[in-house]
Amino acid sequence: MDESLSIETRLSEVYELEAPVLMGYLSKRIDRDSAADIVQESFIQLYNALKKRVAIENEKAYLFGIARNLLYKSYKQNLKESSDSIEAVLSMNIDGQNELSSGGIDNPETLVMQKEMLTLLKDGLAGFTEEEKEIYELRWYHELKQKEIADIVKKSERQIRRDLEKIVKKLRETFQKNGWYNF
Repeated sequence: MDESLSIETRLSEVYELEAPVLMGYLSKRIDRDSAADIVQESFIQLYNALKKRVAIENEKAYLFGIARNLLYKSYKQNLKESSDSIEAVLSMNIDGQNELSSGGIDNPETLVMQKEMLTLLKDGLAGFTEEEKEIYELRWYHELKQKEIADIVKKSERQIRRDLEKIVKKLRETFQKNGWYNF
């Protein structure tokens, strides 16, 4: 009884100190509701580890490690469910209304350019491997850094840099083949 009280007291102290910092860290990366869920889950996992008497030298580092892993898991899940995903771009109807052409742009030339760019992007993305699509989406839709992408896809940061260079080169070639030389 006395031991569980000390665990709960310690957890309460850690919560007071670290919950706002952890929430700030997560809120920069995802929406506030999802960030709050990850903060809660992180503290639950910390509590369970303390109850099991896991040797934890630095509770803050342990807590942020849990949160980072949950964040990456959330990114992976969102990749599968994302309406902004590459698959959505690939299945867009170029001639119909889409989010590009419904952005309040009245200039017909701009709309034609947007449709042409979307068509070229679709062509370029269609030739990507599943791994390239995942890396592309993590970088340009979720705006993750190379280190974060490397942690998610279990590759080195150097390899991610090479993969991103290859992806950009492929897209640039697709655009340049069709007369778009400023990419």
